[in-house]
Amino acid sequence: MLAPTGFADAAILTMLPSPMTQGGMIHINFSLDGFTLAAVPEAGTPVIQPLSAWKPGDSLDAASPWFSTLDPAQGAASFNSQFGFVIDAGNSDPLPVDSKVLISWVSGTTGLEAYRWKNTDPQVFEGILGTAGSSVGWDWSSVSHGMMHPLFVMPAGYTGPASATLAFTLADSSNVPLSGYNTAQATLNFTVVPEPSVLGISAGALLLLGRRRRSNARMS
Repeated sequence: MLAPTGFADAAILTMLPSPMTQGGMIHINFSLDGFTLAAVPEAGTPVIQPLSAWKPGDSLDAASPWFSTLDPAQGAASFNSQFGFVIDAGNSDPLPVDSKVLISWVSGTTGLEAYRWKNTDPQVFEGILGTAGSSVGWDWSSVSHGMMHPLFVMPAGYTGPASATLAFTLADSSNVPLSGYNTAQATLNFTVVPEPSVLGISAGALLLLGRRRRSNARMS
């Protein structure tokens, strides 16, 4: 008799797990005070992990645009969308008329990528901030400066800390930075964990190593 897998309710997902499903939203609060810009991330270190950790046993719909990158049977990249850009309306002056906020990639862990995504119809999965050949700068006004949660993605095989530093610049309708305003920066920190099976192999290897050491100690 075969042992149960624990994945009896496995499903094909037509949507990605939401930021709330992944542990809750963590806002990057953008504000303007006179000529001073600020971008302050809330406390928290999101975990970037594969779908097999977010939704064990589930797979993604092959018709979804993120299938080839995120499905366990494909690239099995790890992801997280908890960080979200938001204008801190209660603590911010209105943006100048016809201005926009440009968000640019300053630096980041090798392999870390960013995507704009939407679960709604039509689904969207497009590289931003330099990902997949996109411009290193991204025009936040393209989504009317509304709350936006990028999907941060790491390829399979990476484990440990990761980070991205972003710059926020106020610009005119032609993307020319407005004179007199500073550029704000925010550093986003993550923890990247591997596939659960990799964790199991690592734990098993450590257990085996411990047994061998104890056996060798008894024989010496």
